[in-house]
Amino acid sequence: MKYLLYIICILLLASCQNIPSDIHDNGRDVLIFPDYYDVTIPCNIAPLDFTVEEEEVEQIYVQILQGKDVILSNQWRGWDTHWDIEDWHNALAANVGKEIEISISAYQKGKWERYNSISMHISADSIDQYITYRRIAPAFETFSAVGMYQRDITTFDEYTVTDCNELQYSCMNCHATRKGDSEDLVLHVRGPHGGTIIKKNGKQKNYNTKTDYNINAFAYAYWHPEGRYIAFSTNTTRQLFHAGAHERIDVFDGASDIQVFDTETDSILSAPHIHTRDFENFPAFSACGKWLYYVCADSLPVPQKQDSLRYALYRVPFDAKSGKVGNEIEKIADKRNDGLSLSIPRPSPDGRYIMMSSLKYGNFPVWHPASDLWMYDIERDTLYSLDKANSPYAEAYHNWSTNSRWAVVASRRTDGLHTRLCIFHINENGEASKAFLLPQRNPRDTETHDLRSYNCPEFEVNRMIIPKGELMHFYDNSARERVY
Repeated sequence: MKYLLYIICILLLASCQNIPSDIHDNGRDVLIFPDYYDVTIPCNIAPLDFTVEEEEVEQIYVQILQGKDVILSNQWRGWDTHWDIEDWHNALAANVGKEIEISISAYQKGKWERYNSISMHISADSIDQYITYRRIAPAFETFSAVGMYQRDITTFDEYTVTDCNELQYSCMNCHATRKGDSEDLVLHVRGPHGGTIIKKNGKQKNYNTKTDYNINAFAYAYWHPEGRYIAFSTNTTRQLFHAGAHERIDVFDGASDIQVFDTETDSILSAPHIHTRDFENFPAFSACGKWLYYVCADSLPVPQKQDSLRYALYRVPFDAKSGKVGNEIEKIADKRNDGLSLSIPRPSPDGRYIMMSSLKYGNFPVWHPASDLWMYDIERDTLYSLDKANSPYAEAYHNWSTNSRWAVVASRRTDGLHTRLCIFHINENGEASKAFLLPQRNPRDTETHDLRSYNCPEFEVNRMIIPKGELMHFYDNSARERVY
């Protein structure tokens, strides 16, 4: 026993010797990547590791303080932090709802310098454990190098759901879960073996959803909260390349409609009033299930008039008992007179808000550098920009956490080229905090060497598993269910 105590004392003395002395305050803000200045973070998030990007850094010493108390500290050779996950979680759990300061000192040019502290707030609102997303090469001519992954955002663990090898180099277009439960899943696949996978209560069925009366197979999906119905768009999607320097490419629909699918009868509900020559797109059921939201633009010749195509937000009633889409179309939000198009409406699970993208025209915000996130407050009938969460670059493909307190968005803010996942808090008044990058164990190294884009993120509360055998069965076209 005395030998064990002796070893512990030696280790404690060694750790004390790591604390640098004679630190000079330089009075400057420190340059780090990612930017964690003044962010609000979940109480259960993975460690926010960062890189100190000052010149000639040999070592760093970092303290996390709450008031005058040091709640976490460590010293590393080089310029990267690597917080222990358990220590990090314990520190956050002990300081829920409080402001903390990150004090960074760097050993440079033979001396230690302490920079100004970085403030952040630990929210009492937890975040869902998982985010699922696609990673795809940011190229225009191929979609084969694509994979669907799930990340445990309380740690750094990432799991492959499926990838291009398992999908025979087909394109995974979009996925959607019901209330964050991956046992209720829609996954649409494009290409020669294209089709729609619907997993309900953990049981998978494979569909051929192209019919004589829709313009294409099902694409963008949204579950009804009760689980019987799924709203889909059907689209004829094309690429448009610009000759100018500031906009490289756009994506547009030559036609688009909305349909509601009944998973119990494998049939499409009749709703010709939302299946017109106009451009209906991106359906979403309300949290209560009584409304179907979507965006719509007047029919114009495209691509000739693509820069004049602007969408507004509409809704129609929906009766889940009868399976009927109501005829009363109501316009909810419209910024066309201000030169803005609204896209990708996402109602909050608590029923209070609808988060959308705004862009100058069209409805594919990821290709528009000026696209931003906007919020519609249903209770107050107001529409406003989420300025703190936005950046000078494109924000697109956003989704809510199941408790309506967090959102994730695919953003090009780091380099203007690749989309990265960013998280931000939404308070009880619908106000957004500053967005921060999804934590990575080696953030600068990941940013430099991972040349794929992250998109279509969605929160989940459980692991998403699609057995390889079920995927192989998907490619037996004769075994596909047809819709009516």
